[in-house]
Amino acid sequence: MIYSVDLEIPANTPDSNPEKTILMVTWGVVTQVWVRWSWGPGNLCGVRVKRQESQVWPLTLGEWFNSTSRETTWNDYYNVGDQPLYFDVEGYNLDDTFSHTVSVVVNVQRPTISDNVKAFFDYLLKGA
Repeated sequence: MIYSVDLEIPANTPDSNPEKTILMVTWGVVTQVWVRWSWGPGNLCGVRVKRQESQVWPLTLGEWFNSTSRETTWNDYYNVGDQPLYFDVEGYNLDDTFSHTVSVVVNVQRPTISDNVKAFFDYLLKGA
């Protein structure tokens, strides 16, 4: 399942007081993440993603994905198995004139049960 959010970051938003929004998801495993900037922010903006006050992406504490590349995509294996079922997306913008928008998109896969596990549960339920 694909979940996404756009964060519009006003001009003169410092990293010490970033603009924030919430990316709602379901339980499962995040298998892929996309960070995509609208055209034009140069190297003036940054974004990071947190969950329960812990920084998730980029993993290095205190770092940001800066807006030098138009799109950043990577595979991941991040388990969202409990509440809260959302990520906090934070962004800064050092541009003194224009606001800029970043999109954060995640693919969340729900776990599946293999045929062997299903057969085992069937065996237990039948009491054989």
